[in-house]
Amino acid sequence: MNDLVKIEFEEIEEMSEENDLESSETKERFKIKNLDAANWAFKKLSAIEIKEEENRKLVVKERERLDAWLEAENKRTESEKSFFESLLMEYQHEGELQDEKFKVSTPYGKIIKRTTKKWDYGDEKALVEIFKNGKFEHLIRTKEELNKTEIKKEFSLDKDTKKLVSKDGEIMEEIKVTDEVTYTIKVGE
Repeated sequence: MNDLVKIEFEEIEEMSEENDLESSETKERFKIKNLDAANWAFKKLSAIEIKEEENRKLVVKERERLDAWLEAENKRTESEKSFFESLLMEYQHEGELQDEKFKVSTPYGKIIKRTTKKWDYGDEKALVEIFKNGKFEHLIRTKEELNKTEIKKEFSLDKDTKKLVSKDGEIMEEIKVTDEVTYTIKVGE
């Protein structure tokens, strides 16, 4: 901010302080009555806008500096975090060997286990031919790819054999369904 703008801004601050101290009943509000007064008000507005821009630039500069600091600090802690997470996962896996329902939960964190079905369709072109030549033709899309959403609706997974079975009892050997396990470590829960 140049010296002229500083002077303008200091005058604005002085005016604000005076207006706060004196009641509006005892002092008449300032009014612009001529071009010189309008020019004076524009100079004050210009000084305010320059000060606001300086404030924005300062915040951006500080934010960049803080973001750089944060990134550097977090890079240092990544290996430590990985170390403790691997220790916790090892503990979880060892516990599951003893009891498949084993859970780790403390006041400072817990491990959440999620099991999702992962469908492996194998050779999709061969499956398209199998479905096309049978009663599952409706599970084929016109661009000749498997309609996986409809297949999942049409077949159920036999828990004992781990094979897909249609509503009519037909077994689909070509599609394999396996359990995919993911773990999430939550700190502070």
